[in-house]
Order: sequence, then C-alpha cells, then structure tokens
Amino acid sequence: MEIDSKPTSYTGEKAGLVGIIPIHGIESSFDLPWQDIFMPLNKGLTAVERAVYECAFAGCTSIWIVCNDDVAPVIKHRVGECIGDPVWEYRVFELNPDQKARQIPIYYVPLNPKDLKRRDSLSWSVIYGAMTYNNFSYQISKWLVPEKFYVTFPWGIYDPRFIREHRQLIRSCDRFLLSHEGDTVKQNKFLSFTFKPDDVQPMKRYIYHECTGQNRNRLHDMKYSSRFFSLEKVFSHLPEADEIVKEVPWYYSMDTWEGYKEFMQSEHTFDVYRFTAKWSTTRMLKRILQDVDKE
Repeated sequence: MEIDSKPTSYTGEKAGLVGIIPIHGIESSFDLPWQDIFMPLNKGLTAVERAVYECAFAGCTSIWIVCNDDVAPVIKHRVGECIGDPVWEYRVFELNPDQKARQIPIYYVPLNPKDLKRRDSLSWSVIYGAMTYNNFSYQISKWLVPEKFYVTFPWGIYDPRFIREHRQLIRSCDRFLLSHEGDTVKQNKFLSFTFKPDDVQPMKRYIYHECTGQNRNRLHDMKYSSRFFSLEKVFSHLPEADEIVKEVPWYYSMDTWEGYKEFMQSEHTFDVYRFTAKWSTTRMLKRILQDVDKE
C-alpha cells in the first residue's frame, strides 16, 4: 500500500488572523522623552496596550509589533509576551477555563537596518511585519500561512470592543476595513483593516517602484522618497473586490497634541479602559482589569 506524504485534506486550524501593530515610521509631535504610544488613555491603559487589546478582540492568533530595538524592551516590559483571548474570559461555565483559555503570543520585529532612512515609513512597517511573518511561516509549515493580516494603529483611538461583534465577519470576508465619517486607512485614517498574504508582494513592488532612490543630483529631502509615503499612497491600491466596511461610532486621532487633548476632554475616555484580560509578562505578572459587563 502506497502512502501519500501529502495529505489531501487538513482538519486542523490554520494560523488564521495575524495581527500587526506598526510602531516605527511616524514622528512624535508631543516633544516628550517617550514615544506617543506610551501616552495614557485612561488609568492603567496606554495607546499601545489599546492596540494589543483590539487585536485580541479581533481574534488574532498572534500579534507582531514592528518597532526599533531601542523601544522594544520598553514595550515588552509594559505589554509582555502574550495576552489571553478576551472571549475566553466570559466562558464561566467552561470546565477548567484556565487550562483551556487561549493565549495569544506577542512578537517584536525590528526593522532591517538597510531600510532605515530609506523606506522606513509607517506603511512600510506594516508591509515589513507581514513579510517577516510570511518568511517565518513558509520555512516551517504551510499550515502556518495566515488567511489574512489584521492591522491596527496605536494612534487611532476608538472602542476596541467594537471589533468583537465583527469577529466572524473579519475571518469570512476577503478584506475588512473600519471607517469613520466615510474615511478609512485609504484616506490616511488610523483605522484598522485587513489584507491577504497575496497583497504583500504587490505593495512591496509598488514602494520599490515609486521610490526615488539615491540620486546624487537630487536634494537630500528628495532622496528615498518612500520614507515619506503616507498610508493613503500605499494602501489605496488594495483591491476593493469583496471589501466590507464598518463604521465606528466615534474616533479620535492622537498623532497631534490637539487630537489627544480632544479625546481626553471627551466623554469617550470612559469607554476605553478596564477590559478584562490576563496579561502574561516576562515577570509572570497577571493584571486583571474590571469586567466590561459588570456595569
């Protein structure tokens, strides 16, 4: 009897949805000794933690934070190496819930030194994070290849629990985008979106093709123009076929001090805090925040 080394079907779970949080590629306008992502949104919650929460609510199987080596230890000290799936937090009737709860690993990806000051824009951080995961997954197993990537930004502030009700929709549709007042990431909004692994290479080729490169006849600010590419310039070329857009109830952008003040003065500061989740940090510290349903 001849044994086929390649199975005709696979009943296990693929990598599914892989979260990407780009950190590098945007200059701080706050004039503070720390980066904007560490600005508090409420007691015990920073902007980068809100982004990690959102990836967990979206159902990501892993989270990849693209940042430089100088800031990665600080983020890791604050965020840790994994987070518990919030959905499992409410399965109180599950037998041995602590043993069955799904942990979402968090990885930290430094940019290639060759890309610094050449194409290190925020949009390139997204693409580089997807490229890193693709290279990692293809070398191990084809079952680690993700169905799609989920991208969220620390500078966009909205209730991460909103994404929970669209968790199944994100997995089923080809492309999913959040919008506010009709604008998405394709209009330079820091709103989450998904893209497929097949979209990585076309976006990479587009950045390489549109980049001016190093030309001695150009001024310094005109060299390597891809380091200034906006989100709109890169992601507006994503295919719109089978695209589903969901409007968030409210949204604030904290890429400027005025936008951050507007959020802190609003009534929505009470909506972005105290989610129940178990964080496993390097010190094995468990932080349990207030249950969102106990109100």
